[in-house]
Amino acid sequence: MEVVINLILTLCTGFALIYGLLHRSRAIYVQLLASGAGVMMLGSLFQMLCTLTGIDISGRFHVGYFSMVGTFMFFFSANYGQMDSLIDLPKEKAGKYSLLSFAAVIPVLLLYIAVLLSECTMAYKISALFPVVFIALSEYYSFKLLICPDVEGGVIRSIRPSNALLCIFGLGCSLHLAGGAYQSLAISGTGRLVMAAVAAALIPVLLGGVRKWTT
Repeated sequence: MEVVINLILTLCTGFALIYGLLHRSRAIYVQLLASGAGVMMLGSLFQMLCTLTGIDISGRFHVGYFSMVGTFMFFFSANYGQMDSLIDLPKEKAGKYSLLSFAAVIPVLLLYIAVLLSECTMAYKISALFPVVFIALSEYYSFKLLICPDVEGGVIRSIRPSNALLCIFGLGCSLHLAGGAYQSLAISGTGRLVMAAVAAALIPVLLGGVRKWTT
């Protein structure tokens, strides 16, 4: 079952990468999100190969963590670097939306607290912290773009559906990490299947919105 779950995640994230990079859209935002999915594809492929070859990577640091960090670095860069600067609000309103955006970080932190409270190795707890930091950053800006008012040209509104998907993707990855801490395939597998479903839908949904402000 572990192999099947990782295979599904690999195929779905690979689809997102290929669909995003080979599509005619030249928007850097699209390429960043597609690249993030591609990095996750490499990580899930690595974990699948380890399972197939009998290499036990549970409870310790491995290169799969770099894929999670890289994925959410791309997502964070897309929303913070490409979109957040477009939001031009009065200081009071900007502060309100910035504060409200922390609501998206709370579930990520709670799931990491669950990791800390588990009986998994200290190596796992420390290793999980690195992706959690970037998941939290990605969740913050994805949620911020969900709730902030639109800007001229409808750019923010057009990417809200894809940012909703990014929020779900981050929660799926946090669930995967929590499941690993408790060695629960049910929890970890659910998180990865959520990520797979989101990855498969992400780029088509995103391109549907991007066309509205690039044509």
